[in-house]
Amino acid sequence: MIPRGEIKTFADLLKLSWGYKKMSNGGVSDKEIDGLFEKAYEYGALAGKVCGAGSTGYILFVVEPGRQKLFTEKIGIKQIDWDISWDGLLVRRID
Repeated sequence: MIPRGEIKTFADLLKLSWGYKKMSNGGVSDKEIDGLFEKAYEYGALAGKVCGAGSTGYILFVVEPGRQKLFTEKIGIKQIDWDISWDGLLVRRID
C-alpha cells in the first residue's frame, strides 16, 4: 500500500505500469500519444497512463498540486479532479 501523500511513489508505480503496458501491446500508443507524453513531462507531469478501451478513453497524468494549473494551461487540456478511495474511484467534474 502507498502511504497517503506519497505522490512520487504513486507516480513511479504508474509510470512503470504504463511502460509494461506499452511493451506488452504496441497498439496502446502512437506518435501523437507519445508526443503528448513528452510535452506533459516537459511541463511537470511525474507520470501518465492511457486509460480506457478501444478507440476512446483518456490519459491520467500525475502532477504535483502546485504545478497543475500551469500544466493544464500549457498542455491545453481540462483538469478533472479525482482521488483514490479504498471504496472505489470517486470522480468530481470541474466546470
